[in-house]
Amino acid sequence: GRLEGVSRKAAIAVAIDFRLALLWHRPRKYGGSVHVIGSRNQLEDGSWQRTRWPEFLTGEVTRFEVGADHDDVLNPGNADFNRALRQCLIQTTAA
Repeated sequence: GRLEGVSRKAAIAVAIDFRLALLWHRPRKYGGSVHVIGSRNQLEDGSWQRTRWPEFLTGEVTRFEVGADHDDVLNPGNADFNRALRQCLIQTTAA
């Protein structure tokens, strides 16, 4: 089936790639604009400040909340994630 114009196979591949990136990526400081897609738990101001991300992301950060917890974010059927990703792509290509 299709999820709002995105194939289920593609959505699952993206979810798997995100999980692998979370395991292997070692961030460096970045001063440009960043779009962050995350859960309410991850993106609340208190929670966000307790992570190490503000240390690495020194430029403008736009946060998109797409679920209550991390599993919601990585769910391939999450329509909010699909909309946020589409919005990120639109904003990024318009810049």
